[in-house]
Amino acid sequence: MPTTVAKSVGSGGGRDYSTIQAWENACPANLVTADQIWKGECYNDSEFTGAATLLTISGQTVDSTRYVWLTTAAGQSFRDNANVQTNALRYNQANGVGILSNNTTRTAVISISAQYTLIENLQVKTTASGYAGSWPVSVGAANVTLKNCVFEDTDTAYGGFVISAGQQSGFLMINCLVKGHAQSNNSEANGIAGFKFGEIINCTVVLTGTISAGKGLLSGNYDSGMGTATNVAVFGFNTFRSGTLGTFVNCMTDLASAPAGVATSKTYSSQFENVSNGTHDYRVKSGADLIDAGTTDSRASPDIAGTARPSGSAYDIGCWELVAAASAPPWFPMSAGGNPPAARPEMISY
Repeated sequence: MPTTVAKSVGSGGGRDYSTIQAWENACPANLVTADQIWKGECYNDSEFTGAATLLTISGQTVDSTRYVWLTTAAGQSFRDNANVQTNALRYNQANGVGILSNNTTRTAVISISAQYTLIENLQVKTTASGYAGSWPVSVGAANVTLKNCVFEDTDTAYGGFVISAGQQSGFLMINCLVKGHAQSNNSEANGIAGFKFGEIINCTVVLTGTISAGKGLLSGNYDSGMGTATNVAVFGFNTFRSGTLGTFVNCMTDLASAPAGVATSKTYSSQFENVSNGTHDYRVKSGADLIDAGTTDSRASPDIAGTARPSGSAYDIGCWELVAAASAPPWFPMSAGGNPPAARPEMISY
């Protein structure tokens, strides 16, 4: 049985490492030989920030049971916030651990080249603009999992994207918000690129701004293959996917045309609390078409906020499960004295 070696990461006193890169640098080169899971537990002491790639995970020898795992310490994620059900679903470091970069070298904030890496419970955002802008995560190894995260790019321009899945086999993304914004009207902005293999489950992939072209899901090489998307909401793009391939199960979009398995022509603003960039809030709105429209996949329960699925009659589509309103108790008219009425004779058993 591998040993999980948990190390604290943050700017506060007593942490094992002050940066996430320092934590990765200390990882044993061969986790299989060490028989370890190398776990980083981030604390929300302050925002992890910089103008470069803030984390590169690479060089480790790993397998499916001994790998690199970056998450948050108990109580430190936006998911752990006492007001998680009412907080806007967008990047906000005040709510939990946040990783923010103004990287202008056209690379990722987090770059992953070690197989089986697990990233969960984090918020990652890039604010670099223009062609030289960066993106939150780039995957360059097989069997990487991204789970329960908020990923945002404030300028997904010039053929850019929010997530690069790197055309890697075994790629898995669950319960994530993937949000891009196009600042330029002539830009092509995409959601998840390199999605040639693997699965995306109960994710919300959205774009704000005006674009001339943009795809929610992009395989990388045109029509060379695409993975499986289940319960995925794709809104704000010009095209649902690149090419003609892929498997789509109980997905939804605002586009009039989409592949089989995708419900079309749903009003963007009717699905989420706020779709205006800057004040956006991708919690599912009451009355949304996304509610109870998904299919069961236990890997997506609980949702991004820790809510068990399903809350209603079926899973909601996207990363957020709207908590079903509690049923009202039975109503009885009160008598003049303020007491429930006496039982009618026909209701009394003898």
